[in-house]
Amino acid sequence: MKYLLGRDFAFPEYLPRFPRLFKFDVIKMEAELEVDLDAGEVSGVVRYRVKAREDLRSIDLDGAEMEIVDASHEHRYDGQALSIYINMARGQEVEVWARYRARPRKGMYFVRSRNRAPMAWTQGESEDNHYWIPIPDSPNIKFPWTITVITKKPYIAVSNGVLTARRDLGDREAFTWDLKHPMSPYLLAIAIGDFERLEENCEGVVLEYYLPRGRGDGAKYSFHNTCEIMKFFSQYLGMPYPYERYAQVVVEEFIYGGMENTTMTTLTDWTLHDKHAHCPYSEFPCPGLEDFSSDPLIAHEMAHQWFGDLVTAKDWAHISINESFATFLEALWTERSLGRDEYLYEIYSNFKLYLNEYNNRYARPIVTNLYALPEEVFDRHAYEKGSVVLHTLRSLLGDEAFRRGLNLFLSRYKYKNADLEDLRKAFEEAGGRDLEWFWRQFFYSAGHPVLKVSYRGEQARLVIEQAQPDDSFPLYTLPLELEVVYKDGERAVKRVDLNERRIDISLEKEPKYFCVDPEFKLLKALELNIPLEMAGAMLEDGHVYCRIQAIDVLKKNGSRRAVELLAKALRDGFRGVAAEAARALGNIGTLDAVRALMEAYRDVKNPRTRRAIVEALGAARRREAAEFLDRVVHDPAESYYVRAEAARS
Repeated sequence: MKYLLGRDFAFPEYLPRFPRLFKFDVIKMEAELEVDLDAGEVSGVVRYRVKAREDLRSIDLDGAEMEIVDASHEHRYDGQALSIYINMARGQEVEVWARYRARPRKGMYFVRSRNRAPMAWTQGESEDNHYWIPIPDSPNIKFPWTITVITKKPYIAVSNGVLTARRDLGDREAFTWDLKHPMSPYLLAIAIGDFERLEENCEGVVLEYYLPRGRGDGAKYSFHNTCEIMKFFSQYLGMPYPYERYAQVVVEEFIYGGMENTTMTTLTDWTLHDKHAHCPYSEFPCPGLEDFSSDPLIAHEMAHQWFGDLVTAKDWAHISINESFATFLEALWTERSLGRDEYLYEIYSNFKLYLNEYNNRYARPIVTNLYALPEEVFDRHAYEKGSVVLHTLRSLLGDEAFRRGLNLFLSRYKYKNADLEDLRKAFEEAGGRDLEWFWRQFFYSAGHPVLKVSYRGEQARLVIEQAQPDDSFPLYTLPLELEVVYKDGERAVKRVDLNERRIDISLEKEPKYFCVDPEFKLLKALELNIPLEMAGAMLEDGHVYCRIQAIDVLKKNGSRRAVELLAKALRDGFRGVAAEAARALGNIGTLDAVRALMEAYRDVKNPRTRRAIVEALGAARRREAAEFLDRVVHDPAESYYVRAEAARS
């Protein structure tokens, strides 16, 4: 049963990992730290008010590669963990503290350069905060904290929660931040730098933006939808943003795109951009005509304030609670801001990103406790595949029941940890149906359905076969829809409960074309075997996914007639279909295909479609394409990203 473990992911020596067991609860953490930007050092004292869950003899904290200067009680430090020895009876409360210093190589990062002001920022996920502060560094313990950060002037220290005090210490300044909500330790964060601070109010929530000094103009283009995204998520989830403040802190040399620290998201400075990057062919704002937008990053990290922060996966095996939801909600914002077609194309694109990992690297269940390092499960399975599974679940339950399930889950587990079984029970209660079959197919098994669909013209018959390999669930249960368009103009939607290896569907008469799962409701790979002209007719269908199916057929055919039909699709009214047609022509790579791409380039006005055309011209590897791309590279009026793609191609 390979599908239960996956393929090429877990090494033989991997052992199952389970949530860490703590023998105490943390009632409150308080820390006072001084951060030396020049020396790359942090020092201070951290205090914990703890309550014993059982009789115990020590409080054990993670703390790597630091010097323990002193502690409240007798203690032992081995370079990785600090044990503070104290006898406690079950239910007893006590305060312990430790004074320390560290020059962290992980968890806290120092940015120093001759040409710019120094900066420091932390990155705790997955379990790196214990390199700069003694802490129980695991997601399945939550507590509130107050942290005071001392740094030299004129630098600002930003952290979680709300700023409760700011003290002048001569050439230094102390910033005290208080987070009253219990959170997992990896969400503790600090950023120090010479920041410009901007502020606005979003229905009572303070929105803050911290940007490196001199780069404040970029806020207009990167963050203009922040309040709208917050209001949409609050409304869709039926739960208002759960904190008093939301800050977005832009830092230099960040190792990821963003990190959802509670109330204080850290973002890469690469998200800052100008008007030409955002709207190269039109005025700002330009919904649907953006070349680069920070919205996906802003939406993803803000979604985590609910999924990941308010409710946190109890261990990394269940990271889907954090990352699948953030990726899915990111797509929901696309639906809200740009429409249903853009949403479905984003879900489809997510599926293709997952497929690339599946085909070229490994397969694993979304939920797995077989890993060596937590970072191993932060992959396309957890993010992109998980988002498509949630989209499939939404399609199955209907949006109303799906939203009830989201709200029930968040309400039941807010400020707590949860796992995928908790999520299943919430959706079962909200939807009034058993979902164990769904969870076993899509969360607890590797792989995905593979449907081979062919048309037998002599009999007007469709054959659908499940053809997934043994690294996938053996036989999926799928509620499948088929759209059939007949030559006389009649349209019919057939619904099939697909739970057999093969089914045959007889049609009443000869179809003009048919489309499998026209609204892309199901996670699946589709292999379609239909005549060329049937695919050409499908290019006229109103569903984006049907037109993409047609393009896949035409790409595999590769004939001159297929090139003619794909050239027509380059001018499709939806930019995603046009982009897929461009890539198909680039894959075919004939002179006719290249000419079609160059002609279309002059006509299309969407910068992302132009990017796809340029990418396709590069893939064709022809002299005519190279000469064309050279002209694009040297056109200063062209989009930055189109020119960059031309240079790369």
